[in-house]
Formats: sequence, structure tokens, C-alpha cells
Amino acid sequence: MAADDSTGLHLALALDVANIGVWEWNPALDIMNCDLRTRTLFELPAAAGTLESFLTRVHAMDRVRVRRTLRDALRDGGHYRCECRSIRTNSEVEPWIEILARAHVVDVAARHVLGIAMDVSVNKAEDLRRELLSDDTEHRMTNMFSVVSAIVSLSQGTASTAEEFATGLRTRLSALARAYSMHTVKAPGSTVNLQQIVGVQIAPFAVSAQVTVDGPPIELGRRQALAMNMIFHELATNAVKYGALSPEGGQVTIQWSHCSGPQGECVLLSWKEICRSRISSPARSGLGSKILASSARYDLGGDIIFDYQSDGLLATLVVPTARLTTPVPAKRFRSH
Repeated sequence: MAADDSTGLHLALALDVANIGVWEWNPALDIMNCDLRTRTLFELPAAAGTLESFLTRVHAMDRVRVRRTLRDALRDGGHYRCECRSIRTNSEVEPWIEILARAHVVDVAARHVLGIAMDVSVNKAEDLRRELLSDDTEHRMTNMFSVVSAIVSLSQGTASTAEEFATGLRTRLSALARAYSMHTVKAPGSTVNLQQIVGVQIAPFAVSAQVTVDGPPIELGRRQALAMNMIFHELATNAVKYGALSPEGGQVTIQWSHCSGPQGECVLLSWKEICRSRISSPARSGLGSKILASSARYDLGGDIIFDYQSDGLLATLVVPTARLTTPVPAKRFRSH
């Protein structure tokens, strides 16, 4: 085997193992040639196309960035990179692609842009998750003052003496501490009962006449239990600040049951608030809503829907039964 043949074989093997696609753009003829792996990453047709036809398979919010990356590489011959979302129909995580580009001198008068494309969806999802968890920590610290203030008001409203007030306050603060501690306990491989999670998260704020909990026994894996803790803690915190668990009072009904859906067997869970005064839906989604949506999607493989009704919030969470103890798979594209 010739040295060039051996080098080419090693390069092809390295690209295959690393799951890297290769592409080339000829700006003079405006032809975009992509190998099979790149075409699959962006769900492109087999025939070569133009740069603009390639960009139709890039998320609309990322097209300007990709176009600028290729034109910058063409202009000065430097190395450029960017990340973009591809438009793919079958992907369990949001499809993020990293593109690296540099100019290649074809002859004195012409340049092409060569590049590679790599699926970084899983890494991107983990980065976004870590960023969200960091934001969540800051968000919880900010919320803590509102929650403690609400607990003081709740304790004051149900006490007739200073001693009763102090006892009620200590009880609720202890329950709040237990709720926070559930975010860090449980060894890998262990399970947690859903009703236990709901009870611990609601305990700091609820009195018996305010909250109804009903549902069959459901066991959750460690990551799913963490997600459920985050979801119920956020719902309870919002209800304390704005809804049925505020000092003004109201009712919260938490129910879950098994059902069948498009994804097969699921658990359908609802959080329904009935407030004593009318409420209005928020003008925009805040960090808390993003935390809830991210936990539902990435950790539980499900979805959560918010319906701000005139008398209170109705939140509906759907989780595939298969995801209750098994983590959502980190799927990467494999070329065959």
C-alpha cells in the first residue's frame, strides 16, 4: 500500500470514529459539496447545492452566524468556527452542530472554503443543563427571602400567642430545610417515591385544608427524583409568592395517574391552584419557567404545560413511564 493510500485510509477512519463530516464551498460557482455524514447531520439531499440551499437546513436564528463564518474564512484565509442548530426531524436532543472552516487556495485567482461538521448536541445539552443549574442556584437564593417572608406570614396568621408563632415558624423552617436537602441526597441506583417528594416540598407551606394529594405509588430514579424535586419546589415557591399558598390562601390539588399517549404508557400529573383572588398570567416567561421546562424535557423526557386561569394556575406534566427510573438517553448520530 502506498504512503498516500495509507494516510487517506487513516484519515477516513479517524473521521468515521470521531463522527466528523466534511464539506467544501466553491464561492465562484456557489456550489456546496457535502459528504454523507454532513448531509445526514443537516438532512440534506444527495445532490450538491448552493450555500443558501444549505442554510435552509440551519435554524433560522443561526443562519446569519454560519454565513458570516464562511465568508470571513473566505476573505482572510483564517480558521473560523461557529455552532448552529440543524433542522432534523428525528433527534432526542436539540441538534447542535459545530462547524470549522478555513479557506483553501485552488489557484491564483480562486479560493474554496473547506470545513468539517461535528454533532455536539449531547455536549451542548449538558452545557445548557449546567448553566441552568447554576442559574437555578442563584434563583433559589433570591427566592429564599420571599419564601421565608411568606412562612413568617403563614405562621403569624395561624398563631394566637408568641409561643405558637415561634413553634409554627420553627416547624415550617425545618420542613423547608428538609425540602432543600432532598436535592442532594440519595445514592446512585436508589429510587424515591413520588408522594414523598410532593409531601416534603409542600410541607413548609401547606395546612391540611389547603392541599390535596392523590396518586398511585410511583418510584423515581435519582436523576428523575432531582428533577421532580426542582419542579415541585418551583411550583410551591411560585404558589407561595403569587398563588394559592400565599398568606391570602387558596387550595392546591395535586394528582397523578397512569395513562396512554403518543409516546406509549405515561404518567399524567396535574397541579391545580384555586386562589381566593383573581390572578393574571405573567407578561413573559421567567427563569423559573425555564427551569421547569428544562427539567421536564431533559431529565424526564416529557413536557410541562402552564395554563394561567382566572382562579389560579393549572400545570400539567406528562412523563413517559419508561423514563421514571431510566435517564433520558444521550443520543448521538452514527453514520453507517
